[in-house]
Amino acid sequence: MTEMNNCYGVDVPSCRFVQYLAVRPYPRFASHYHPHGPSYYDRERLQIYISDAGVISTTYVLYCIALAQG
Repeated sequence: MTEMNNCYGVDVPSCRFVQYLAVRPYPRFASHYHPHGPSYYDRERLQIYISDAGVISTTYVLYCIALAQG
């Protein structure tokens, strides 16, 4: 196995992805929730806003369910 395919002795795609993110330099803070972040193109901005709205609404629904359950 090559070093990029081996994550502490385990060969899984998620480890390779984490290694990719750790090695790739960004000019500023990169976040999956920030639509103006360096890891996204301008044409993807609307999709990021929709995704963020989905995360917020799902969190709110789960919060309301937790309050109702006690």
